[in-house]
Amino acid sequence: MLSIVIPTSNAEDTIGELLESIKAQDFHDDYEVIIIDNGSKDKTEEIVKNT
Repeated sequence: MLSIVIPTSNAEDTIGELLESIKAQDFHDDYEVIIIDNGSKDKTEEIVKNT
């Protein structure tokens, strides 16, 4: 399994595009995306949950 680990903090301007890009990839194996948020005070968490 491929694990993609994304550390983030206040990334509302880029996290949605990053996640959409990962979803568009043609992975041949199973994969997981692990997002580690460092206390964002913007809408990062909301965007991640809705993507």
